Amino acid sequence: MDPTFANSDYYQHIAWAEKKNVRIFQPDFGDLLHIFLGIGFLRGRLSQLVSLVSGRDFEKQTYTEEAMAESYEKFDKAVQYALNESNFSRYILLLESLGIIDRSFAKLPDSYTNFGYILYLFLKKNTNFSNDEIEKFIKQWILMTALTKRYGSSPETGFDKDLRLISENNEKNHLVEFFKETIAQNLTEEFWTLTLPENLVAQTTQLTNWRIFQMSQIHAKAHAWLEKDKFTVDTIKEQGNIHHIFPKAYLRKNGFKQSEYNQVANYVWITQPRNLQIGDRAPKDYMEDVEATKYYSVENDQANAIPADLNKFDFHQYNQFLIERRNLMARNIRRLFESL
Repeated sequence: MDPTFANSDYYQHIAWAEKKNVRIFQPDFGDLLHIFLGIGFLRGRLSQLVSLVSGRDFEKQTYTEEAMAESYEKFDKAVQYALNESNFSRYILLLESLGIIDRSFAKLPDSYTNFGYILYLFLKKNTNFSNDEIEKFIKQWILMTALTKRYGSSPETGFDKDLRLISENNEKNHLVEFFKETIAQNLTEEFWTLTLPENLVAQTTQLTNWRIFQMSQIHAKAHAWLEKDKFTVDTIKEQGNIHHIFPKAYLRKNGFKQSEYNQVANYVWITQPRNLQIGDRAPKDYMEDVEATKYYSVENDQANAIPADLNKFDFHQYNQFLIERRNLMARNIRRLFESL
């Protein structure tokens, strides 16, 4: 490490980070620049940061020494505020309480948690909201934006637009209404009952909505499927199995393709011993196995979004099962959102 930097106030301000082992929110250098730009200047495009520290006065459309000095002062304050240990640690606790853990199965893409941190810092600095109100708005905003892919294709554009709208509405004392109206416009009844189930038609466990489903289980302290004492979060952390509810060997034997049996709606977290007991049998067969289902309960099925008639299903009902389970997964995600 550069000795000059090690002895500087800047290093002393971030030295705490060296001792922290936080994996659920690890902004890299580019992420941090976006955060500094967002909280310091309420802007989203990094190209704007270059212009600002070069002395760009956007109102006068010229470059001045005064504008450069002002921008560096704002940037310095933003760096210190964003890297404050208390602010960072409290935001980590907020993410954990949302059901996010340090595994990719229950961790959102960086753009959503990055903007969440900018918004968290903005609300702390510029509003009189209580800590409970701030947490509620941040959690709802993170989930809404992730579910609707608001920062998916062009996060900088989305950041820039939302920061402007949030700042304008805060100046008008209309911020609470803005949050409620924006969420209501995006998370409609049609979204919950049609769009979200359709968005769960996918194979990859990297799907954001699959991750949010895992978060809903962790947040609800759900037990792993067919377990009494093992929680979903424990199964994920201890490298349990993502089990195919309709076993893939069973479906393959009955003519189903990989793209059909590897659907996220066919996945559930399960312990390895339970997975071995289930084997490659049809659901209607293994659900009759007393040993495999000794901890079965209706509540456990609901927590894992398992259709009630699974014990009657074989490969003939597989497509029906997928439709039913996507709807149940969407309901669990909705339950998470509405509990915040």
